[in-house]
Amino acid sequence: MRALALIVATTLAGCAGEGTGFWSRLETNVEIGRSGGPLSLDWEVGEPAPDGRRITGYVYNRTDYRIGRVYLRIESLDAREQVIATRYWWVMGDVPATDRAYFDVPALPVADHYRVSVYSYYIDAGPASI
Repeated sequence: MRALALIVATTLAGCAGEGTGFWSRLETNVEIGRSGGPLSLDWEVGEPAPDGRRITGYVYNRTDYRIGRVYLRIESLDAREQVIATRYWWVMGDVPATDRAYFDVPALPVADHYRVSVYSYYIDAGPASI
């Protein structure tokens, strides 16, 4: 029975992340705006176009770990702060440790202003101690 437990533990450790000895943690609905927590955002709204507006910017990683699967929530707001539309958007690729990743969200509805936040992400840590 002890050998079976060791095999299961070894198998689970190998499946915990990208490569043996790595782990990942999912954070959801984290409500990170322009700054706060391990990630921060810097973004701007482009000029209106026939297909709507475009938001471009960067996600900054303040940690010593790679962060992946960053999912943004973009809310289009009217002058009374009412949400008139919501879009979710993946940031392509990982955000390297202490670095940034670019994002470009096209064809948003024209609105008075916008709110961009990080909805979820994974922290991909280095080698786990055994």
